[in-house]
Amino acid sequence: VVICTGTNQIPKPIPSWPGVHDFTGTVMHSSELFNLSFERAFANKRVLLVGLGETASDVSLAVAKVAAATAISSRAGPGVVVPRYFEDTPGDSMMCRAFYALPEPAASKFWAYAFASGARFVGTFYRSRSEANGADETEILRTAARLNVARGAVPNRDFGTKNTSFLEACVRHNTALYPDIARFTSTSVTFVDGSTFECDVVLVNNGYTGRNFAVFDGDDDSESRQTDVAAGTRAFWEDQIQQQLRHELSDVRKMHLNMYPPSFGGGISVHGFA
Repeated sequence: VVICTGTNQIPKPIPSWPGVHDFTGTVMHSSELFNLSFERAFANKRVLLVGLGETASDVSLAVAKVAAATAISSRAGPGVVVPRYFEDTPGDSMMCRAFYALPEPAASKFWAYAFASGARFVGTFYRSRSEANGADETEILRTAARLNVARGAVPNRDFGTKNTSFLEACVRHNTALYPDIARFTSTSVTFVDGSTFECDVVLVNNGYTGRNFAVFDGDDDSESRQTDVAAGTRAFWEDQIQQQLRHELSDVRKMHLNMYPPSFGGGISVHGFA
């Protein structure tokens, strides 16, 4: 059984930044983008995107293609930035191999060298893709490598942003990168370094929360449990199994290879529960 339903389904609250209630533009969460026309919502507008995870990176490029101006604010910056693919290998696979194949400190030294090399000449991980897609693709990948070197970010130690779309927004659509938000005015946002960005829309990409395991819930027929001893016993053990499964799914680090709940052998694997 391969479970791919995910668990985080509740949008996180939009932060209460100082002055946000005085802002005369629109503040919205990325969950509101479902079935929304980007061109209708953001065309010819100045848009500030908050956050820099996977969703924010995708959304930033989509918005930058239609907006008059775009900027990204991030409290901590991106994770370690890698392309979706290394040659023909998905970035996820490469990150897992990096995590499990090399002990520390060898792993960190290897990736620091790889990114430093990539920053200089777009090394073997990036070369065929960048040559196929042109000069600005090369610059996007070099920028990713430079970011990783500057931040000391390596995939065996840091959360990965396996997505260079936000860098494409920067290189091809002049999207600006800013630090964390300090406060709002009626028409702009001021950041912790004192810089400002005049905007019409603030799009918050701070993710979702709420571990949801409804896929494991069965029908709760209380009457049959009371009148049928066998059914009641079966329901009891089903509850015990569900509780154990929920416990092991609550933290991907409790699962073998982050996918296999140890109490259930290889019969169940979960994907996308990070």
